[in-house]
Amino acid sequence: MTDGKHLIVHFASEGLFGYSVDGEKLWHQDLGVLSSGWFYDASYEWGFSSSPILHDGLVIVQTDIQRGSFVAAFDIESGEERWRTARDEIPSWGTPNVLPNPDGPAEVVTNGKTIRGYDAGTGAELWTLGPNSEVTVGSPIVGDGVVYVTGGYPPVRPIYAIRAGSRGDLSLTEGQTSSERIVWSVTRGGTYIPTPILYEGRLYMLHNDGRMSVHDAATGELVYRQRVGKAASFSGSPVAADGKLYITSEEGKTFVIRSGPVYDVLAENDLGDVVMTTPAISDGTMVVRGKDHVYALSTASD
Repeated sequence: MTDGKHLIVHFASEGLFGYSVDGEKLWHQDLGVLSSGWFYDASYEWGFSSSPILHDGLVIVQTDIQRGSFVAAFDIESGEERWRTARDEIPSWGTPNVLPNPDGPAEVVTNGKTIRGYDAGTGAELWTLGPNSEVTVGSPIVGDGVVYVTGGYPPVRPIYAIRAGSRGDLSLTEGQTSSERIVWSVTRGGTYIPTPILYEGRLYMLHNDGRMSVHDAATGELVYRQRVGKAASFSGSPVAADGKLYITSEEGKTFVIRSGPVYDVLAENDLGDVVMTTPAISDGTMVVRGKDHVYALSTASD
């Protein structure tokens, strides 16, 4: 993660590091042994995967582990700890996100067995929401004053759209799908490993087996369902640019899909490499990390 001046790297149990963009090591924070695995049996070690985020001069980390889970913020210049809040959470693997709030403090939103919002400046817990999956991997998605949070581990597989400015327990009663702070929700259809993407007013939900459901982001109305590819598996998340979605399977095939109310595949491109990661897009170039190579893909230039 970078702000153009600093490069922040999280190496799990090796710690959190701050570098200059020229490669000079600025600081290091030892976060302890980060054991993330099956909560019923600690010997099942699945590895830590949550990434740091940057907000208002802070490096914010979500650390959900077997014992002693917490969310914390560190000064981006010095690495000094600014706040730390304990979490009653079992291991999770998603990255937090920041929900802007014009009428109050920005909110750090975390996925987990309980979805939570924290004051980004102080770490104070502002709100909670459940039920959610026991195992959460996808990250919250933010847009237009709403945060979208999902879980896909059965039997609880919800999607929630939550407004900024919430306080207290937001959990809905049985049969209720919305409230003053919950714009809309569904009890089934959440994704497990891939993080959804919000693009051009639609929420695209990609499942591990290639099933994709598309919802109107404002209302939750289902736009369409479609399977991406044939017998393909997906761990990476969709990315989008220039009116198109790019979805790369574990087999290394990228599906280019037109953004819109109907499913329209524009191209299929095969790297011939195993890809378990999410592509990154910058300045017209897509970077994909495969098992054996790193690829930079762009349109031809003179």
